[in-house]
Amino acid sequence: MYYYLGNSIEKKQIGKFPQSITTAKRGNLDDIMKESPIQGIPDLPEPIIVPKALPSTYLGGTTSINTIYFLVLKDYFIEFLKVFKVGEYQTWPLKVHYRDEVLNYYRLFHLSYPSTEQIVDYTNSKFVIGIPYDWRDEEVKRKSINITGHENYLSTREVLKSDDKQIRCEKLVLNFSNVKEDIIRICDLPYGNGYWVSERLKNAIEEKGYTGMEFRAPGQFNEDVEVI
Repeated sequence: MYYYLGNSIEKKQIGKFPQSITTAKRGNLDDIMKESPIQGIPDLPEPIIVPKALPSTYLGGTTSINTIYFLVLKDYFIEFLKVFKVGEYQTWPLKVHYRDEVLNYYRLFHLSYPSTEQIVDYTNSKFVIGIPYDWRDEEVKRKSINITGHENYLSTREVLKSDDKQIRCEKLVLNFSNVKEDIIRICDLPYGNGYWVSERLKNAIEEKGYTGMEFRAPGQFNEDVEVI
């Protein structure tokens, strides 16, 4: 079983939600290529934790840092990850501001390659075509479309966009049976984007008492997600 990694909203763990709403420096992580190892040193943001929040192990929902691609983690957590199966990754020291101090024990974490193609069962997922304005109308009949793989999904999405149409996923089937890593990243999907962890890693995190993380099974995350 794999679980979606989200940020906790429990006051005992994080103090206040959201933990960070401003930055001392915005940086620029938007324009870099995120689906392969990042070249050079990125222009890193400097988040500010609000005074009533707590500097948890995982700092989620941080302004200017997209959690589909990056995690903000304390350095000891990255050391902890080294005993698990983790694919190629990169980290950078991150300055985090908190109550007139600069915390230097956070790092920005990025898995170099997403696992989307490996995990999504496009054949058994259900995709439909519609226009951006009719999705809330349940009586509108929409055309089903067969998607054969991830590249086919991405190219179809772009073609439809140019025709003022959209592709939607009514059922997303994920197959984790061939995954060996304990932490993976999914991106470029209608939902489910972000980091997922194995039950082994989830249990170890909970045993250690690391804070700021919430784990959701696929059914809890989204009822349209089915896991094999």
